[in-house]
Amino acid sequence: MEKSRDIRGKYLVTTDPEEKFFLSAQQRCTFVWENTGNGLQISHIHISNPIGELKIAEDEAFPDTMGKMASHYMKEEILRLTSDRKLSVCDVNGSLMFLQLSDVMFISALGKETVVRTLTDCIFAKNSIKELAQQTQDCFVMTHRSYLVNPQYITAIRRYAITMRDGTELPVPRKKYDEIRRQILSV
Repeated sequence: MEKSRDIRGKYLVTTDPEEKFFLSAQQRCTFVWENTGNGLQISHIHISNPIGELKIAEDEAFPDTMGKMASHYMKEEILRLTSDRKLSVCDVNGSLMFLQLSDVMFISALGKETVVRTLTDCIFAKNSIKELAQQTQDCFVMTHRSYLVNPQYITAIRRYAITMRDGTELPVPRKKYDEIRRQILSV
């Protein structure tokens, strides 16, 4: 029987923000194909796990360099955890809520009211998008008349749309795309 080794996939692994350790590394998938009487079949799959990604014990040396992705992730987490700015919203029941501004992913208009979206919650608020835009003016970007976005949670920008960390795609007007893209990159 004939065997063939083929590296077919790469992906980025990062730990969940709630974990007690940090990991960000590119992994590689290796498939070993075997030519059997029924054609090619996978006989072995290996996913790499380089030693540098394992937890470090007390008597081991700790690496003193950090990759770009790890550095970006660490800076975002420090900013998120140390920011004391709050967003005050009045929910549909009339309760006043104070949300950590760094936990808000985006705000969308819903008629004269809004929906405040965090990674874990969706809050229906009586506040107008204009009112909330005033509270977030220096760190959020109005990507559309109906969307106010925290650039920290944007994972992709492409022609006429942005993708948020939770996979939500939000529209960007054609006429304002270049201007909004520059704003997002400058924040």
